[in-house]
Amino acid sequence: MYFFIKNCILAIGFSLISFKAFSQTSTTSMSPNQIGLQSLKERWGASYSNYMNGPNLQSSAGGGSINHYFSLKRKFNSNWSLAGVLRPDSNLNNGRQSTEMGDSYLKLDYPSIYKADESFVVTGDVRYYFPQSQDSKDANLAGSLVTRINVKKELKNLSLGYILIPKVYLNNEIKDGQNIFSHGHYLSMAYKLKDSVSFDFAIYPSWALKRNRSESFNNLPAYPGMTFQLNEQASISPYFEIPLMEARAKDSSVGAALSYVLL
Repeated sequence: MYFFIKNCILAIGFSLISFKAFSQTSTTSMSPNQIGLQSLKERWGASYSNYMNGPNLQSSAGGGSINHYFSLKRKFNSNWSLAGVLRPDSNLNNGRQSTEMGDSYLKLDYPSIYKADESFVVTGDVRYYFPQSQDSKDANLAGSLVTRINVKKELKNLSLGYILIPKVYLNNEIKDGQNIFSHGHYLSMAYKLKDSVSFDFAIYPSWALKRNRSESFNNLPAYPGMTFQLNEQASISPYFEIPLMEARAKDSSVGAALSYVLL
């Protein structure tokens, strides 16, 4: 728990410092360097985000992990872009901190699939995940392919979302019991309490298909939480993860997500 709280405090402090700097520069006229930065933003994008995974609610021992996402995006135009995302993870076990690689990936964003107006949009992307994590190496994967279809509806103070996430596993060998396909369905809502604060709730049912096995249903996790928009660049979202199918306190945990736009 200490590991999780400490990193939340550091993340908030970092974002507040950037907010102060942003506030001081936003009131002045743009310098030549700022004009050049604006031009750079039209062609490139960079961001950092993470998921801070705390211990379960009944754990008295320290521990947790942070999944890091460093993204560099090349914007070809307003519709098409290609991003590379680096995925190191920080883990704390028995008082020792270590770093392990997750599956980094390439992401291709393409034009909106459907757009009725600004309040209803269907977008998507295609991703290739490199087999860098220990789990992918143990499964002898050549990688995996994922596409995301994102449906978003905006109401007055309410935002509704649905993300379809099918995943194909690229296996180097064929053997019984290996993962070959999965599909997840992320349903979310966010109610805006004020411009910088919203209440969030999401559930994520998913199914996995293994070779020569029946399709299996994963537990149904729910994610109640809140989002605090710290400035135009940064937000932080503390939440609980609660398994609804097996609602045992020892399986519930705390977490938070930080998002920061660098460019």
